[in-house]
Amino acid sequence: MEECFNLLQKEEVDLVATAQFVGLSHIKDIYGSTRRFNVVTPALGSSTLHFAVSKKYDGANQIVGEFNKYYSWLKHEGIVNDIQDRHIDKIQSEEEE
Repeated sequence: MEECFNLLQKEEVDLVATAQFVGLSHIKDIYGSTRRFNVVTPALGSSTLHFAVSKKYDGANQIVGEFNKYYSWLKHEGIVNDIQDRHIDKIQSEEEE
């Protein structure tokens, strides 16, 4: 990932496609600040995360069912977005200190 952002800084590539939180975290780790970079909005795309439990585990279907139920509720209530925004805001606000 570091090489991707170095190429971007050298203007040898036009963009680096990554999840926003991951990209901002890497930029901050590499350069100490995200100020030299812009995030494209709207997002170029989105990806999904997956939760897996071994089929060999007793009760696997129940665990997955319960997870899906509560995750859907968290998304519906806006809690998932709040958590994501809080972490992105934290990365960006640390630079203002």
